[in-house]
Amino acid sequence: MKRTKRTLKRKTNAPKPRYRVRNWAQYDRALVQRAALTLWIADDLPNHWCPPATPKRGAPQRYSDHAIEVMLTLREVYQLTNRAVEGLMRSIFQLAQIDLPVPDHTTLSRRGRKVSVGVPKRSRGEPLHLAIDSIGLKVYGEGEWQVRQHGASKRRTWRKVHLAVDCATGTVAAVAVTEARVHDSTVMEALLSQVAYPLASVAADGAYDRRRVYAALMRHSPGVQIAIPPRRDARCRRIRGTRTCVLFVAMGVGVGGCGVGMVVGIVRSVWSLG
Repeated sequence: MKRTKRTLKRKTNAPKPRYRVRNWAQYDRALVQRAALTLWIADDLPNHWCPPATPKRGAPQRYSDHAIEVMLTLREVYQLTNRAVEGLMRSIFQLAQIDLPVPDHTTLSRRGRKVSVGVPKRSRGEPLHLAIDSIGLKVYGEGEWQVRQHGASKRRTWRKVHLAVDCATGTVAAVAVTEARVHDSTVMEALLSQVAYPLASVAADGAYDRRRVYAALMRHSPGVQIAIPPRRDARCRRIRGTRTCVLFVAMGVGVGGCGVGMVVGIVRSVWSLG
């Protein structure tokens, strides 16, 4: 018999749709506001900057724990080094015309071992609206020894970064880094363990359409509204004599003001099999 070659259809390289900014004025102001620096200096700061005299023996401390804590807080918030924090505090005192000494970086490093600084998270009285997704990161640098012995590898090494973003404020509520082969749905419990507030709604893509994801969300916040599109092989399943079918209605707006594109709303219809 004469073999016939199957002709494969060529994939058309369709242009990727470009995202167009509609609210350019608000977007431009938001970009400018990212680098805004606003500091409030209390009027009684000079009274707490230097410690009071004590009858103890030895040389007294020149700076109080409050002064060290203020500088360490600036270092944690703006991700600076000890030398950079020293220069920043000197500039702030110079602009504010405050005549106070500034701890140098060696004093800050020595005293910082005994002073613990924790940056508190912003508390909210209302439940959160989260958007959960993952993104890939390419890892560069294989090591000099491996390159000499085996040469540079042609395979790419990737890592996954899973993010849970608050739609109202744009802040990252939870983050997790895994290997590339880890499925997105298996990281849901690790992300929810970092969220201390109740959830009003959660939006994610079809990769999170798993039973363990729904179970983890219901355990964290029983009244949460879940917006996850179904998979292609989604079907109704039987649960103890009942049949639960999740119907998805496409909506053109996000959940809780979150711009995640075509987010879907969930309508659950449960009826008895009789």
